[in-house]
Amino acid sequence: MNKEIIYSAIPMDRFGMQILALTQHQQLIDIREAFINNPDWSWCGGKGKRFMHQILKKDLLAEDAYFETHIDEAIEGNQRWVDFMDDCVIFAVLDEVITSNPLLLLHPSCIDNVGHPKMPAFDIKPSLIEGIEILQ
Repeated sequence: MNKEIIYSAIPMDRFGMQILALTQHQQLIDIREAFINNPDWSWCGGKGKRFMHQILKKDLLAEDAYFETHIDEAIEGNQRWVDFMDDCVIFAVLDEVITSNPLLLLHPSCIDNVGHPKMPAFDIKPSLIEGIEILQ
């Protein structure tokens, strides 16, 4: 039996980035569990999750600025773009774990383009997820 893959879209504007990161919802769960279940010293060569949060934010802001000026490189076939999207997901979950601010997911009806507003839309759209409160 094929289980439907549920996708989530994370708006990164609250962190100063102009993109939406699309990911499988199960990946969000797995990343959160890793951050919660592994001791702080196991992250970033012993420097911990807060250090990782600072470094990731700095690096992601630089990558966001890069892709703002090189939008033609923001494609699934570009490993730099893929890494940027993956790191955005990791950062957003890490931010939730460190700050206790809820991870915000964009409602599927609000999405025209997933990835970047200047890019063509992807075929994959995020899903509503049972049990997650919808804020209005």
